[in-house]
Amino acid sequence: MRKNKILTFAASLERLALCGAALLSLLVAARVVFALLFVPSSVLHNFSTDLPLMLFNALRFDLQTVSYILMVPSVLAFGLLFDSAKGRYKKWLLRFIRIYLTIATLLLLVIEIVDIGFYKNFNTHINITLFDFFNEGPAGLVRTMWEEYPVVWLTILIIFVVLIAWNVWCRMVKFDKMYVGWWFIPLYLVVLPCCMRGSLKLFPLRVEDTVVSPCKFVNDMTPNGIYMLKKAFRDKSKAFDFQETDKILSEHGFMTLQDALNAWSGDSSILTNDTLQSVENVLYTRAGTPATSQKPNILIIIGESWSNYLMDLDAPDNDLLGAMRRHLSEDLLWRNFQSVRNNTIATMEMMTLATPFPRFFTSKYRYTRMPSSFAIPFIANGYNCEWISGMDPGWENCNEVLHAQGFTDIIGKYELLREHPDYSYNTHGIFDEFLFDAILERLNKSRNKPVVMLAMSTTNHPPFIFPSGHSFAKLSDDFYDNKCFNHTEKDVLEKYIQGFQYYNNVLGDFLTKFKKSKAAANTIIVATGDHNVRSILDYGTVPICRKYAVPLYMFLPQTLRNEAYPRCSDVWGCHYDVLPTIAKYAFNEGTKFLNLGSDMQDTTAFHYSYNEEQVLADDANRQKAEKKGRALEVLLRIYFQEILQKETHNVKAHRE
Repeated sequence: MRKNKILTFAASLERLALCGAALLSLLVAARVVFALLFVPSSVLHNFSTDLPLMLFNALRFDLQTVSYILMVPSVLAFGLLFDSAKGRYKKWLLRFIRIYLTIATLLLLVIEIVDIGFYKNFNTHINITLFDFFNEGPAGLVRTMWEEYPVVWLTILIIFVVLIAWNVWCRMVKFDKMYVGWWFIPLYLVVLPCCMRGSLKLFPLRVEDTVVSPCKFVNDMTPNGIYMLKKAFRDKSKAFDFQETDKILSEHGFMTLQDALNAWSGDSSILTNDTLQSVENVLYTRAGTPATSQKPNILIIIGESWSNYLMDLDAPDNDLLGAMRRHLSEDLLWRNFQSVRNNTIATMEMMTLATPFPRFFTSKYRYTRMPSSFAIPFIANGYNCEWISGMDPGWENCNEVLHAQGFTDIIGKYELLREHPDYSYNTHGIFDEFLFDAILERLNKSRNKPVVMLAMSTTNHPPFIFPSGHSFAKLSDDFYDNKCFNHTEKDVLEKYIQGFQYYNNVLGDFLTKFKKSKAAANTIIVATGDHNVRSILDYGTVPICRKYAVPLYMFLPQTLRNEAYPRCSDVWGCHYDVLPTIAKYAFNEGTKFLNLGSDMQDTTAFHYSYNEEQVLADDANRQKAEKKGRALEVLLRIYFQEILQKETHNVKAHRE
């Protein structure tokens, strides 16, 4: 009797596996329809080498979806092991699974149809913008669907497929015949969780896996509508909310908007009846006379966890800086410098958009070209704007956002591998040493236009997987006894320090090769960190000026240097100061650009260092600096709200 129950349980899992295959075929059919409707045949030919990975990842996404659907009946199937002699539970389970799978088929079909319709209208899969339709109310939603979709024909199709599905499930879901044996039970119970995770590697299936090619169409064939709907819900849960202007002002210690404007600019005659215009008047400025007649190429490197404080620990018997040491003494360096935000994506959002709202890249506004875009003033001055990183640009929607903001070239892991199949990589992307090789190659390429390139490193990040054969300088025996470190295990500390050593070595090697190349004659390089190193430091022992500190390094060609070069300056600064510092080299006189800081080389300017957690300045100027920092945060929030609310209004008016 017990053996029969085990065999019945095994038979139920076999049938569920067959049902999973049927559901998988539905998702495959939806992807085929998507490809026939939207993907040009030339893409399949020109990017044929990317198709195997696309098909593999597409299968992973589909198997994950199917596995989650099968999870419920799989758990319920365990009840067959305890069923009564009359098999009442078995009869109930058969009925439940048939109804459950029919409903699942209906939902799968509807979501895939919605995804295809969404792509037809917006040239993108389901995203957070979908929820805007529900803000129109039931009547508006019904009208939109009726006007934009062939509702009648789609309803007929859905009914037809659901009826077929019901018939299929009634024939397929039977537990009276077994094709293999009891050994199928452990196999099924191992494979199902693996498919739900979507990966056997360190990281589960994630949004980065939707990017497998430099071609948008190939990438768009990878995910299914169900995954993109799940991602839209996740993005919605992280979305920011707007606040009333008065509340923003009071939370930051200001009575009126005029008070905030005064604190930021010192001008008491700038408030107009137009709030947006008033704020814009003080946040934007016009470039003065350029420092050079020949526009230089500009490279801005954002180094993952490039810590300012760890530089303090460098010593003859504790070599942390490696190949970078000589360049820090040969060029310009600022140590009293902080990141404005304290995590990687927030820094990316700040550097490219200056947005005060976290998770902007995952919001519904990510397709909106913002006037604060880093690329706009450069494009106006004839630059090509590039973003390059060893990671998948699908991370946090970087590819979508940067394209919308005017970046002409977005180069990530698969673009680099397409050009250099020999490049090696870890879970986060191409190793930094190869990224810098690719950057140098691009800087030395002949161009008709100057280029501004925003680069982002990835290797100095947990789990700290480095290229095979890379050697690290040995440290003294008592190095890890330093009280600045928290109680993290030594082997973990070693990984963090090795990541710092690795980045300094490969960045230094890159600069050495760069200075010998033709690009050095007309290229400015700015390097900073996205945030200070985290997890391993005891912030109770770290000086407050180093708590959120990252260095700012700058290389200038010989023609742009003055008597103060090289110099390690104690001037206070932050990421807000990067654009004003390079503006005089890149922008024509009169160019309008977002100016949230000061030129770090201007000794007459008011300098302070803003971080979202603390503001630093000389003791005599600290109160003024803190007030300016609060004012800037207020003005940025009001400015972005005004723009985004206007965008929402325009979109709604367009629909109506």
